[in-house]
Amino acid sequence: MPPWLVDQFVLIPNQLAERPWTILTYQFLHAGVMHLLFNMLGLYFFGPRLEERIGSKHFIFLYLLSGAMGALL
Repeated sequence: MPPWLVDQFVLIPNQLAERPWTILTYQFLHAGVMHLLFNMLGLYFFGPRLEERIGSKHFIFLYLLSGAMGALL
């Protein structure tokens, strides 16, 4: 991915007022292939069980809310 494109979606706390979308988009950027691999592996093993318990709509909401909370914390 081109660096100029990544710069538009990465979370920079002091630029949050000008770029509020980064609260959600930063969670789809990764620190490398291994980071992405382990995230997807965890989602593969634990995601279906959780989604089955809470439902698809709640699962997507929880996934995005968790990313947003991680950004704010």
